[in-house]
Amino acid sequence: DEEVCKLDLDLDVTHCAMSRVVIIGGGAAGLTAAIFSRLGGAHVTLLERMGECGKKILMSGGTRCNLMPITMNVEHDFICSEQGGLNRANKIMKSWSVAQCKSWLENDIGIKMEAEVESNKYFPSSNSAREVRDRLVQKCHDLGVAIRYNAKVTNIEKAAGGGWSLKGNSPSSGDFIVSGDRVVL
Repeated sequence: DEEVCKLDLDLDVTHCAMSRVVIIGGGAAGLTAAIFSRLGGAHVTLLERMGECGKKILMSGGTRCNLMPITMNVEHDFICSEQGGLNRANKIMKSWSVAQCKSWLENDIGIKMEAEVESNKYFPSSNSAREVRDRLVQKCHDLGVAIRYNAKVTNIEKAAGGGWSLKGNSPSSGDFIVSGDRVVL
């Protein structure tokens, strides 16, 4: 459904207070969405289809995990065939700059970073992708995010009373239904 995927660049996480947010996928983006939704006051359930979160994080940067660019130029670094895509990308970068992202990773998540100028990338000082993944997952746990592993979502539909109903299955618990006011894919 198009409404599920719509990107709301003006969303203030304080509007999440007391809402139920369901996040599909425990990769870097899903873990980050879970953290910010929870900080905004939402009750958060993260559904991960694998037995652990962040499998791709562990492979990123040759297992070193290239965290982010040192500098970012949307016109140079972003490709989008969709009309208005560059404008949206610029709006996103203005709402949360590279410097703000770096500060969040270092100060809130606790990842010390080193710049690799020749590749224009920041890596964790430990050169360990596992540290990055583990710190993001730990932050979710510390904030009270409910993470369900081996939870494969098979259907998403609008709920009759508002919000969303997600159906899926898990080898350990069988079929499940999770409801949320918001869904993050």
